[in-house]
Amino acid sequence: MPINQHTSTPQKRLEILMSSRLEPGADKEKIDRRIWNSFGEKWCVMFTDLSGFSRGTEKFGIIHFMQIIFESE
Repeated sequence: MPINQHTSTPQKRLEILMSSRLEPGADKEKIDRRIWNSFGEKWCVMFTDLSGFSRGTEKFGIIHFMQIIFESE
């Protein structure tokens, strides 16, 4: 099914591409490239933890730590 990138929503375009991968004989590599080229992004996920957070919130309360997080940003 042809995709009109100017009139359909990004979600609809993705649904069409995903459905086309299920068709017998579909060129999944080509479809995957189209999906990546249209929607792909490289991200980095960073996770930090506050040492003693659980013990500290029990002792000082959550608002105290919300303030620390706010000030660090």
